[in-house]
Amino acid sequence: MALVKRSSYWHIKFRPFRGNGLQLSIATQETNKTSAKQLEKEILFACRNNDYSRLSHEARLILIKMFLNRKWEIPGGLVPPEYENQIEPIKQPSDILTLWKAQAVFRDYPDILTAKSRERYRMCLTHIIGYFGKEKPLQTIGIPEIKAYRQDRLKQGASPSTINWETATLSRVFGVMLELGHVSINPCRNVKSLSQKEGERDAYISATPTTKSCSQGCQAGLGR
Repeated sequence: MALVKRSSYWHIKFRPFRGNGLQLSIATQETNKTSAKQLEKEILFACRNNDYSRLSHEARLILIKMFLNRKWEIPGGLVPPEYENQIEPIKQPSDILTLWKAQAVFRDYPDILTAKSRERYRMCLTHIIGYFGKEKPLQTIGIPEIKAYRQDRLKQGASPSTINWETATLSRVFGVMLELGHVSINPCRNVKSLSQKEGERDAYISATPTTKSCSQGCQAGLGR
């Protein structure tokens, strides 16, 4: 993170999303460094945690402009109803990336086509799509939705190991979409895996899980 003054205004130079090396520079209308620093903290927290509920008016406008300029889908919560009439134009892309479209792109990705665990990914995606539905926008799947999915699968009798595979599969889908520039964040990175045996410490799920059962899945993928 860094603040850079250009002409009379401060610019924020930062990497907004965890697990993504993309670095951006966004302009503010602040001439005061202390105020610009506060905006920087707000914006970084919102992007890193996918939580846009605490933003000030100024920080919200900056992030909306950032998403529009990058042609990213505007995440849920960034534009509440009371702002819709104040910000023009606020347009979402006409071709929303649904879960079904994302898995189709995922299946045709070169690294996935040749992967050994493609059949395992296919089975995992069957459960994931069955729960969320084909038309679920990928951008609307966040940490609460992932946790709710896991609870539902536990009630169905699925083992923690199986559910961790499914979560890792969803994380891999998000990872491919990140590489292709279709999404701006992978929420699975901030969801802890379920303990697979008593006393086992939780590990963070990421696009490249470190447990033995998940490591193969991350290097593999789903074939047709």
